[in-house]
Order: sequence, then C-alpha cells, then structure tokens
Amino acid sequence: DGSSAPPRTFSRGFAAGTAPRDAPPAPPTSRAEAERAEDERLEDERLDASKRAKDDDRDATRALVARLLTAATRRVAELGWSEAALRAAADDLGYSRAVAGAVKNGVGSLVHHFCEDCDSRLSVRIVLEQEDALDPLPPSERLATAIKWRLESLEPVIETWPAALAIQAAPENAAATATRVALLAAELVRAMGAPGAGLRRATRA
Repeated sequence: DGSSAPPRTFSRGFAAGTAPRDAPPAPPTSRAEAERAEDERLEDERLDASKRAKDDDRDATRALVARLLTAATRRVAELGWSEAALRAAADDLGYSRAVAGAVKNGVGSLVHHFCEDCDSRLSVRIVLEQEDALDPLPPSERLATAIKWRLESLEPVIETWPAALAIQAAPENAAATATRVALLAAELVRAMGAPGAGLRRATRA
C-alpha cells in the first residue's frame, strides 16, 4: 500500500525480560528475607566461636593434666602410684586438689605417662648415641645396651615398680599397655640396626 513499516528488530541472546541462567541469585526482595539471612550468618559465627572455645578448653585441659602427671611422678617415690601423689602434685603446682579429678583413669594414667616419658627419652638417647655407642656393637649387644638404658629410667621409682606393673596389667589399662609395649619393642628392634624388620627376624639376625 506504499506505507513504510518500521524495521523489524531481532534481539540476540536472552529473551526480553529474562535473566541469564548462570546469573547470580537476586538479592533478598523483602526485609524479612534480609533479616533471616543475617540471622543465619550470625548463628554460623556463634557456632564457629563456640567450637573454637571448646577446642581451646580441651587443649588447656590436656596441658594441665600433662603438667600434673609430670609433677606427680616426682612424688611417686614417696607416695607410690596413688591418688595421693596426684593431689600432692596439685599442691606443688599451686592448683586446687580438685584438678586431680581431671585425670581420667587416675593412677593408670600416671603410670602410662611415666612409661611414655621413659620411652621418649630412650628414643632420643638412641638417636644421640647411635653412632658412638651402638653402631660398633653386634646386634645382640646393641639390644642389651638399649634395654639397659631403658631400665635405668626406672631407678627413681624402682621400689614402687611392682605396683606399677600390677596397675598396667589391670583390665582397664591392658590395651594401652599392650600398645605402648609394642612401640617400645619396635624401638628396640631399630636400636639393633634392623629398621622395618619384624622382631623375630631381627632377633635371629
């Protein structure tokens, strides 16, 4: 008819009025939603702070118990492997005697702590004296020397050691004792110069 129609336009990409599929989510559209999101954020922060506080408390308790057990071993010669030794250690450290209750398994933990300390000091001594004291010896003498070093650590409490052996053999302590003794046996095998070898094979060698 001679009339000119406006040119037709075609949009590329997304249809008008729609958002890209991978577009970020729209912000909360109401005040209630915004408040709910803020509440959730604050709750997450509160939970994180609570977890950190609990972790700090556990670490502090473990450190306190370790100090108490170390001090108690110095009282064993006088008071034996007993709750009395734990209470005396609390006195020595300036703590309330009530902290002795923080030691789970009581005297069992005291004996275990002492033995672990002896095993740790043996490991250090083996490393420090390996080249001069152990390497020149045959395997059987290396083993004898390492055992001698380990027995020397019992001298401060030798009079009370039979009681400690009985405590270690108690049912509630047997599993921890077996694990520790296995680790000590492995340390003695290494002292013989047979790393990675089984105890039977190393002893035969």
